[in-house]
Amino acid sequence: MVVALRLKENSPIGRSHVVVIQKLADVSTMKLPMLYLITPNGLSVFWPLVEYLKARPNTSLSWARQTSRALGLLYDFSVAVASLGLSRQELFRRFSLSLLNGTIDRETFQDKTGLYWAPSSLSVQKKMCSSITRFIAWKDETSRKEDPVFLRYLEEVPPSLRRLLTASKIASKSMLYHTKDVKMLAEGLDKARHFFGMELGNDPRESIGNIRTVNDFPSELIPQLITHGFIRDPHATDPFEREDMTAKMITILLAGGGLRKGEPFHLWFNDVMPEPAKGCTVTLFHPSGAQTGFRSNKQTREQYLAQRTMLPRNRSSASKSHHATWKSLAVDKKTLSAPVYFIHESYSFLFWEMYLLYMNRYRPLLMESYKANHGTEHPFLFVSNGEDRGASISYRGAPYSMAAFDKSFERALGRLEKKLGRKLPRGRDYGLNPHALRHHVGHVMAEAGVEPKIIQNVMHHRTIDAQEVYKKLPPDKVQKILASYTLSSQLNNIGMVK
Repeated sequence: MVVALRLKENSPIGRSHVVVIQKLADVSTMKLPMLYLITPNGLSVFWPLVEYLKARPNTSLSWARQTSRALGLLYDFSVAVASLGLSRQELFRRFSLSLLNGTIDRETFQDKTGLYWAPSSLSVQKKMCSSITRFIAWKDETSRKEDPVFLRYLEEVPPSLRRLLTASKIASKSMLYHTKDVKMLAEGLDKARHFFGMELGNDPRESIGNIRTVNDFPSELIPQLITHGFIRDPHATDPFEREDMTAKMITILLAGGGLRKGEPFHLWFNDVMPEPAKGCTVTLFHPSGAQTGFRSNKQTREQYLAQRTMLPRNRSSASKSHHATWKSLAVDKKTLSAPVYFIHESYSFLFWEMYLLYMNRYRPLLMESYKANHGTEHPFLFVSNGEDRGASISYRGAPYSMAAFDKSFERALGRLEKKLGRKLPRGRDYGLNPHALRHHVGHVMAEAGVEPKIIQNVMHHRTIDAQEVYKKLPPDKVQKILASYTLSSQLNNIGMVK
């Protein structure tokens, strides 16, 4: 236990590098995790990485941060073992092994490198190594073109990293990229073996045939969650004092429409339209490229927001409270839109009823406060009613944040616990988190025998294979199905049942 605690305390941290998320001077709307190397001459920005990330503006901030961290740790390791005079391949081989096994002697707790890295998983090792090989492949391609900018950067890079920047090209595709080209996969593994001087271990999570089991939100709890979970004051006469309407409406979209958690935060107020026969229609539009949808306004949403000094919420450079996740879902090529399909009309009618209340009685008051503070309104449907008391900042009327929803959802589960009189285990493993509501929708359709193409449309998957995860049953359901079969006679034949 002592060993485990000590190793946990010594997970890899920056010894000779610092990663700082900053806006770029030449592209002010872009934030990047800048890698600063600690050299004998002071801090030095690793400019090749900046160019690499700028060439990939559509990647997520977490992906960019992982790349910066991987290169930073490689630099740390290079500095720590510089006196050993290792060859390039031996350097990378030892780095890879040190990521996996750690650098601490398990008997003496000493570390000759001074890094004190704890062991990590095969998954972490492969992600780090893949980030490095992708960067090297790109940099090698750049150097082949004799880019003068690259040559200038090369002179600025400390000697311990020059081997990294001039390494041979490594295939950037690997099993981590879900490639379906077996030949390319084999070539990539061969080159990775050559580069690191070893084969990376077999991660059991990557074995062929493995499907990740996802736990959906317990179906028996959803009606009670929606009915009772968001009631703040049962005695209040004002519906917005009585219930947390914003969080409840978002929950309806997740549980009834199968949306990903971040998608409702991109909705504009005009993305909901009445539909007498089925309550309403809700449409998701691409956060930046789609048009506003306002009559006689042909601007894109990004252009419209820019006039109000705002960014699309999917931009990595957006502030923490403004940013909302957006996965590249399947959208119409012309309108860049995707309709929300409710799995039952009751969800649609309930959402429309709440939408009318929200737009007529709740949102206008908060938007008045927002306009008074910012000089203009914004088009996002869901708005905040809070403030940061510590910083004396008012968020009244500001776009509702994902963090605020997470807190509201957690409180809703707490109220549900009181209603049921029992403790509800939290987290992904128990299906009691917002994203599990989306899994519930997928599983309901799969178990009902809905055609795969329809499931793909409802879930906004880009490929039909993405729904396979909903076809794998969790252990409790497998056990129930087995219990429904009469197996006694077969087991009796082999002496298992008397």
